[in-house]
Amino acid sequence: MLVILAPIEVLGLVTRHAVLAVRLFANMFAGDMVLLTMIGFIFLFESYAIAPFSLLGAVAVGLLEVLIDVIQAYVFTLLSAVFIGISVQQE
Repeated sequence: MLVILAPIEVLGLVTRHAVLAVRLFANMFAGDMVLLTMIGFIFLFESYAIAPFSLLGAVAVGLLEVLIDVIQAYVFTLLSAVFIGISVQQE
């Protein structure tokens, strides 16, 4: 029974952390894409008139992205600590 359950348990531990890492990366990448889109509006419309609005929007989204990234990193760290704590807990 141990031969079957040990690899499954190890796979479960690795999978949990991999999924959390992919989630953190995807959230950070999405924020960068939104910033690039906001800046890209300047080149899309080929007008300096849109630049202040685009830059203001990019700054606002950038600040929001920093807040979201900090929260996501905190959640990643917290869940990793919980999962590691559960896995090494003596019963």
